Amino acid sequence: MSDERALTELIKDVVDQGATTAEEIHRAIADLPLTVLERIGLFERTAQDVRKIQDTSIGAVYGLIRDINQKVAKLAGDVLEQTQPSNDDVGEASNDDVGEASNEDVGEPRNEDAGEPRNEDAGEPRNEDAGKA
Repeated sequence: MSDERALTELIKDVVDQGATTAEEIHRAIADLPLTVLERIGLFERTAQDVRKIQDTSIGAVYGLIRDINQKVAKLAGDVLEQTQPSNDDVGEASNDDVGEASNEDVGEPRNEDAGEPRNEDAGEPRNEDAGKA
């Protein structure tokens, strides 16, 4: 498994675990007032009905989050797969592909801009008259 794939899987798992934790907390908080109503005997039947609806709603929301997370992880994996070159696409250059330079290919540097011999010390064309005024 590539590093990118492993990272994608790790992120997916963390989001799933986060959704599960948030769902558990959400359910616990939402359950508190219903439990109180049931204990004191007020609206007991209504509290049970509300709990069923609440559980279904909470489960649907966090189920959707997990489904989206799965799809995003698959999409990310597919994109990574398409952007990474396969071993067949990446080859090594051989001597036949590169070629060899002959002695004829290597020549003396030219001074094309001035047409004069270069002053070896200064890298400038020689101009004997340049210092005279």
